[in-house]
Amino acid sequence: MALQEASGWCRHCQQQRLIRRPGTNHVLHLLLAVITFGIWIPIWVLCSIRLGGWRCSSCGQRVSRNIELGEVVMVGIVVAIGLFAAFRLRVYCADKPAPTPVRTVANQKRQDVTMTQKATVTRVRQQPPPPAPTWVSATQPARRGAVSLRILSVRIGPVPPPRSGQRWRDDVFAARPHLLVTIEIKNHDSTKKVEYWTFGEWHRWITRAFVGLRDNFGNDYDDVNCEPDGRVARASIYPDHLITDLLVFEPPIDSAEYLDLTLPLAHVGETGSVTFRIRTTWIER
Repeated sequence: MALQEASGWCRHCQQQRLIRRPGTNHVLHLLLAVITFGIWIPIWVLCSIRLGGWRCSSCGQRVSRNIELGEVVMVGIVVAIGLFAAFRLRVYCADKPAPTPVRTVANQKRQDVTMTQKATVTRVRQQPPPPAPTWVSATQPARRGAVSLRILSVRIGPVPPPRSGQRWRDDVFAARPHLLVTIEIKNHDSTKKVEYWTFGEWHRWITRAFVGLRDNFGNDYDDVNCEPDGRVARASIYPDHLITDLLVFEPPIDSAEYLDLTLPLAHVGETGSVTFRIRTTWIER
């Protein structure tokens, strides 16, 4: 280890003597500074600063010696460097982003499952509510504007004879069972009357709005062109009054579960249509 030598007053010897103290191995510190890319330099500076520690070269007793100006300056420089380095380290740590966690295969699978669950919950929450049914139960009335429609009865049987009291010319037609639907049309307007054209087969060519009857299998059933007793070909429905009309269709198949009866509102001066769902269990036979 290198030794520092200087001249100082030894109180034990009572004379000026050569004094020594341990020095700094600058070669070793230089080597460490190069290996650590300069990180060792502050430690090198600290090790180079020595205050006191002098001993007489003759008697070996401790010798006090006034601190030189160079040593004070060196201490000040080292303290300033240390404060600056601490400040920069604090700023660097504050600005440094959080470390990204190591994504192992297990963590990746767990994150994928979590994201899938979140996406599923989001899709469930964002799904729109189921659409309202486009049909009305045959047991309930349907009102559109100032007019309400209601099915009074549905039965399968022979077609009633004409209102005139005459018989049908075709006996086979008279004996064949048909689907007979009696509907009620009511005017709820208190100031205007409603012009009604029957939903029957002949008058639909005037309104260009066709009645439809379809079962759950997609089979369509035609309405029968006839004028039985109970049919209203045309009528003016006065305010707060109602009328009933009879519709005649082909009979449905036995395996049908329900029938959708679509009535165009052009027959009552409105727009759109109303669809009644008729369960086959409600049909009178």
